[in-house]
Amino acid sequence: MVMSKPTEGKRPGAASAKPRNRVLPPLDPKAFSLEGYMADDKTRVFSFNGRKLVSVLGREDFPGERIFKLPTKVVESANRQALTAALLPCRLGYFPRAKGQKVSRANGDWAFTLLYCLDGAGTLDLSQGTHRISRGTIALLRPFEFHAYAADPGDPWSYYWIHFNGTVAQQYYDVLTTGATCSEAARTLISAGAADCHVAVVGRVLTHTISRPAGFVADGGSEKHSQL
Repeated sequence: MVMSKPTEGKRPGAASAKPRNRVLPPLDPKAFSLEGYMADDKTRVFSFNGRKLVSVLGREDFPGERIFKLPTKVVESANRQALTAALLPCRLGYFPRAKGQKVSRANGDWAFTLLYCLDGAGTLDLSQGTHRISRGTIALLRPFEFHAYAADPGDPWSYYWIHFNGTVAQQYYDVLTTGATCSEAARTLISAGAADCHVAVVGRVLTHTISRPAGFVADGGSEKHSQL
């Protein structure tokens, strides 16, 4: 797999950060607790097993967007059952030409995050530095780790995003990033190929995934949404 290279320079304060254990603690379905709310129109808060995680948001309403999310109580219930606790996509969507879109999570999200750039470009900040995401790039972000991403002002990306978790989510992450052991950034950014055929295949898979998944609540168009 072709990996993206970081730009020069690290995020301020990143050099003193302690190395993180690459293995997340096992997810205990019996102890799963999740609550979510909007503190204001730009601040989303999740409380995951008593741990507070804050997302600071930019613009989120884009013509043609598609958003699907499971209510937090449904996520709680699904994570307490063996079958659905294994791997659960809980929030997913598509933002076209997402000018002004940005997300910043100082302590990460409670779930894994997958971003796939269909067209245009964006930037991704990790603890080691800033990376450019372009057409055909997939970013895999682990829970509880700082990240921030935004659309390129001059060439805003169109991209799919999926938040997922489960008792085997770490194993899927490891399989997708097998061989990328040289750095944290190399285990985050994967090139799916910028050729039209590659982008079309991945795009069709993700379009089918968010077309009408059973049990999901849909938001889109001009309708205001909370994307919890």
